[in-house]
Amino acid sequence: MKLPARLAGVVLAGSVAIAAGGCAVVNKVTETVESQSDEFGPEITAIDLTNLVGTIKITGGDRLVVKRELTQQTTRTSQAEVVKEGGTLRLTGTCAGAGGDCAVNWDIALPGGVTVKVVNKTGSITLNAVAAKEIEARTKLGEVVVGATGEFDRLAAHTEGGEVTVTVPGGRSYQVTTKVKERLGKATVEVPNGPGPRIEVGSDRGDVTVKHT
Repeated sequence: MKLPARLAGVVLAGSVAIAAGGCAVVNKVTETVESQSDEFGPEITAIDLTNLVGTIKITGGDRLVVKRELTQQTTRTSQAEVVKEGGTLRLTGTCAGAGGDCAVNWDIALPGGVTVKVVNKTGSITLNAVAAKEIEARTKLGEVVVGATGEFDRLAAHTEGGEVTVTVPGGRSYQVTTKVKERLGKATVEVPNGPGPRIEVGSDRGDVTVKHT
């Protein structure tokens, strides 16, 4: 089921310059900003988000609310899809065309117990106060910050270009695996490494840190 979009605002910008011959030359840049929001009930048990360009922010809450902001310029368009497939909510942000900037920024409130998987091609990922059994956050270019609360079975965070910071509850040990490239980053683990939930963190060009609250 595909959900309808709602237009919240449009911003237009332009400039006029005077050429040497006295003629007006219009250098027009048209930017539109569209805001969308949907709320879902307890039937959703998993979030699967794939985004091309933009930021992803997920914060723990008591209701599942999915907000997104679509920005586009000139002939380049942005699109956001929200599709329910059983208990999984599949979210997709894309851009098409050329000739301007384009982004889909996501801001999601997530209740406890909902599995999270987010993949971003360009842009940061921030997960704060998230309580889920499975948490996965990956981006090609950007910072990844994950703050987990409560019990989880597996937490994975990776970026190809940027830093990764994971914060988990204290008072227990974790099975921590880190992966960084020599001379391009360092790994800092401040939690006891032993039996417990799995944490997998990595960066191809940047530092990774695992710490407790």
